[in-house]
Amino acid sequence: MNRLYDRNTDLPIYLRMQGDWTNTAEGLASMPIGFEKRLLPLGALAQISIQEKTPSIYREDQQTLNLLEGKLKKEEKAEAKERSARAEAAVEKYRAKLAALAPDLRKDNPVLMIAEADEELRVALDQLKWAVLISVGLIFLVMVFQLGEIVPSLLVLVAIPFGIIGVILSLWIFGSTLSLNSGLGTILLNGIAVANSIILVDFIRRQYARGMNPLEATVSASTARLRPILMTSLTTVLGMLPIALGRGEGGKTLQPLGIAVCGGLWVSALLTLYFVPSLQFQYLRWRASRRARQPAMENSLGVQT
Repeated sequence: MNRLYDRNTDLPIYLRMQGDWTNTAEGLASMPIGFEKRLLPLGALAQISIQEKTPSIYREDQQTLNLLEGKLKKEEKAEAKERSARAEAAVEKYRAKLAALAPDLRKDNPVLMIAEADEELRVALDQLKWAVLISVGLIFLVMVFQLGEIVPSLLVLVAIPFGIIGVILSLWIFGSTLSLNSGLGTILLNGIAVANSIILVDFIRRQYARGMNPLEATVSASTARLRPILMTSLTTVLGMLPIALGRGEGGKTLQPLGIAVCGGLWVSALLTLYFVPSLQFQYLRWRASRRARQPAMENSLGVQT
């Protein structure tokens, strides 16, 4: 009996236990069950028997499929490749056995395939990696068109690896997973983190163009843009905070996205405020010293001629 009838309703009965707990009907019958504040063996409440069951039948592209699944325990993950190779060898052996039979003895000419349980997830993650790279490439092209220089455009992109570091740290701290949603959060984070970097780089270049030396331009721009960057980051984090907390029905599904954006943005903002102005200052000082050397080189060449 694997079903229970209650108030004219057919209810299925499921029993879950450790795979190595028992594999006999007697073992199941002796399993203690709490009933009316007493412990009774399961056999006193129901008749226990073990029966073989045919695999579930699925259909795909109008073809009947017999699905055989296998799962590994955590301690068996290291044997995944070895067991997969053994499964493939068994399938090949069965294919050879089928090929040796006469065509009229083969039943419906079965086709055997080995598919990964998380194949769709793996393909989606691969596509997500390309999406992240494409987004970074598009941001770089936009920066080159706007700023007109390659080095400042690369300095703007420094905020992206900082954000990725923040994503990994935040997911690890809060025990979340690197999933599709956290990957989407990383793509969203790229645009937000780059915005803070653009504010700094563009303002430093403007101050330098007005006649300030590299150090004065860097300090002035960093001081003036500190408050807007912190306000922008704070409002974004507060807006994503309900998602990061995973509140409400289905909130756990989108929680990695919120954690990725909130944690990555804070780490990116803090590191950007220090490293981006420093790198921009080094670049402007190098360019200023290079310009200062050019007249001296031209004069020395003129004297020699």
